[in-house]
Formats: sequence, C-alpha cells, structure tokens
Amino acid sequence: MLTGPDSLFLHAKAVSTLRRILKISAAVLLSVLILLCLTLAFVQTQWGQNWLARQVTTRLSRELQARTSIDHVYIQFFNRMNLRGVLLEDRFKDTLLYAGTVQVHITDWFFLKEEAELQYIGLKDAVIHFSRTDSVWNYRFLQDYFSAPSSGNKKKAGINFNLKKVLLQNVQFRQRDRWLGNDLFASVGRLNLDADEITATGKRIAINNLELGDAVFQQLTYTGRKPPGPKTVQPAPDTAAWNSAGWEVVVKNIRINNGLYQTDRDSIITKSTGLFNGAHLQFRNITGNIKNFSWLGDTVRAVVNLSTKERSGLTAEKLQTALRIHPQLMEFDNLLLQTPRSTLRNYFSMRFSSFRSMTDFINAVRMEANFQGSSIATDDLALFAPALKNMNRSVRISGRVKGTVAALSGDDIAVAVGNNSSLKGNFNLVGLPNINTTYINVQASDLRTTYADAVQFAPQLRRVQSPNLRALGAIRFAGTFTGFISDFVTFGNQH
Repeated sequence: MLTGPDSLFLHAKAVSTLRRILKISAAVLLSVLILLCLTLAFVQTQWGQNWLARQVTTRLSRELQARTSIDHVYIQFFNRMNLRGVLLEDRFKDTLLYAGTVQVHITDWFFLKEEAELQYIGLKDAVIHFSRTDSVWNYRFLQDYFSAPSSGNKKKAGINFNLKKVLLQNVQFRQRDRWLGNDLFASVGRLNLDADEITATGKRIAINNLELGDAVFQQLTYTGRKPPGPKTVQPAPDTAAWNSAGWEVVVKNIRINNGLYQTDRDSIITKSTGLFNGAHLQFRNITGNIKNFSWLGDTVRAVVNLSTKERSGLTAEKLQTALRIHPQLMEFDNLLLQTPRSTLRNYFSMRFSSFRSMTDFINAVRMEANFQGSSIATDDLALFAPALKNMNRSVRISGRVKGTVAALSGDDIAVAVGNNSSLKGNFNLVGLPNINTTYINVQASDLRTTYADAVQFAPQLRRVQSPNLRALGAIRFAGTFTGFISDFVTFGNQH
C-alpha cells in the first residue's frame, strides 16, 4: 500500500485522467448533438429534402428496374409532406403512376407513438394506369418487390393509420385488360371525404360526408385474348365475390354533381338510336344525394334521391327510392320515378344471374313491379317497345307486373287510357318488344273502350268489315282476348 508522496501522485494522475475522459466524452456528445442538429437542419431545407428524395428514388429505380422520380419534396417538421411531380413507370417505360401533387398530414412525432393517425391525403392531377395483354399485369414487379422476404428480422411497426380526410382533384384511373377483355376508366374532378374511421386492419370504412364532382365510371367488355378453357358446368355465382375480404363500408351522406356511368359491350357507341339498349348503357348528368349508404357482405343499401338522363333519351327528373343491390338483384322500394311525361310509384326490381345479363335485357332480366297511382307515357314506353312511338298517350296503371320484357304478365291490373278506355283484369304478353308478333292473352273482368281508342292501339282493326265495329260506339266487355294484334279471338260478353 502506497503512502505519502507516491499516493498523492497517483491520486492526482487519476483525477487528471478522469477529467480528460470527461472532456473527451463531452466533446463527443457535443459533436453528436451538433451533427444531429445539422442533420435535422439539413433535412428541413428544401435542398436537403430534394437531395434525400433523389437518393431514395435512384436506389428504388435500380432495385425496381423501373424509373421513379420526384421533382420536388417539402417535409414540414415530422408531420407533413408535400411531393410534386411523382412518377413511376412500369418496366415497359409506360406511366404506371403520375401525380402532380401528393400531400400527406400525419400525427406529430408519429415515429415516437404506438398509433399514428393519417389525418389527410391530397392528390391532384394524378393518373394511374394498369394494363396487361397476357396474364401478367404491368404492376406485377411491385407486388414481387414488396412481397419478397427480407434478409434479417423485420420489426413490426405496430402503427395503425386511421385516415380522416381525403381531397382528390383531377384524378384518373385507367385499366386496360386485353387478356380478359375488360377495360375500365374512372375519374373524378373533385372528391372531398370526411371520415370517422378508415382502417385496413379492421376492414372498416366509416364516412360522414363524401362529395363527388364530375365523377365518371366507364366500362367496356369484349372478347379477350385468354384462350377458352374446357367446357364445364358453370358453378352457381359466388355472391361473396363482391366483398370476399369482408369489408364494412358505411357512408352517412354522399353528394353527387354531374356524374356519368357507362357500360358497353364489344364496342362503344357515341350516338343514341332513341332506343334503350342494355348492351350500351349511359347515364349522364347524375346529380343528387345518397344517404345511409352501406356495403355489408355482398349487399349494398342506400336511400337515393337523384336525377339523370340515359343516352336513349329517358330522363329521370326525380328518382327517389330505398335501394338494395346484390349480385343477382337491383331493388327499388318506396319508389318515386318521374320523367317529363311519366310517374311510377311504389316498387320495382330486376333479377338476373349476373350483371352481364344486362346485355340481354329483353330475355335475361326478370322484372317485378307493384304499381300504385302510376302513369306511363307511351313515348317513354317506346324507348323499350318502338311500335308505341307515335301513340302519344298516357297510360294510368295500378297492379302487379312480373317477368321479362319477352314474357310479361300482370295480375289485378287496372289500366286507363284517356277518358274512354280502361281495363281491369290479368294479362300475358309473349314476344315483346315487337308488338306485331306478340302473343296476347287478356282476361278482362271489365274492359271499356271506343272504336277510336281501339284503332289507336290496334290499327289493324280498321280493316275489319264485319261486324261493323264503327257502329258499336262505346264498348264494354268481360271475357278473354287471345291471339295477335292482327289475328285474335275473343270469348265473353259485351255490354
């Protein structure tokens, strides 16, 4: 054990060494703090942010083997990001994604929290383009890249993003699927969305208000390049395919202004023929409100109040209904449909094996209706049955109607035309829309008409010489009418 001068010397040396260690540690810590501050200051400058963006996009382009670029980046301290000129090409050097402006607002200091809220997404002047000519989509390389297993252990982020607000301006989505023959185009001039909750982990979307301006949806189906497989018995339609992932979507209020919905089969027509054509539907100028929208399982429900015009000329000045849609049904309950000349009330539905049945509306779509206090102009009916075009009559109708256009029946029907003609009873019509070749079976409990009205609906009656129908005046009949417009027999009693 050292004592005296030697002990004092060693103590002094230890103190000096400790002081040097403390000075070095302080200097290192200060250097780290200065470096951290400089780094933070660097990433807060536009030059620094753009430099980092170039490094990231350069590396990403190399790894993806596809061009990615960002013209300008601005990141506000830990909660906001603004990107301009965002470009991602596919491996054929075609644009996969371009966005003029991308804006994101997220919770302050989100990287220090277990749960972050993605409060705002803004997208302006954007185009998304998917395409394929065979079984592989042009975005397949992205799926492969992000689904590839990484080397090492990944730490789960544990951050649940909960989106609150979305603003889209001039955004387009294009899909060209020449493999299956299904091209889509969707765009929106302006979309403003306020949400309670949008979460992928919970598969739930709850929206308070959604505003859509100049929204467009167009679909063209045609024969694709995929070779036909062996003929097999087609399975029953999978109704869960509409929502196989089990999402829950609820929207309290949707406001639509000047929307367009269009579907075409095999070709696109640009001019109206004046006839309703299920293979070429186009509803434009769609404007109004949709309330209490829900998509649960395979079923969509909503309370609708819209106006629109179909390319055939059919104009719905007011469409109010409790709507229900699933893969085999479109149902309009509590219906009020008003055109400039017609009013339909109460209930109407269409049933089909799939929505593709609309391309053969005449034969493949089964309708059911319960009309009350309704009136239908023959001009509107002529869009479906052109032989009625020049009748210029309004038909008042109540009762139940069901069947396809080609095979239609009515029960407990009360029909009135003008002041002189009315019918109560049942009917069956087979062969529409060509009224001249339609087989007619009417069971009339009370038919009233005049010769002048009768020849309006059946001009061939003018050629009947015996009996002299002109001399009958007012006609009242109970019985049956069976046959065609130009060749029929009647059984019953005339009053």
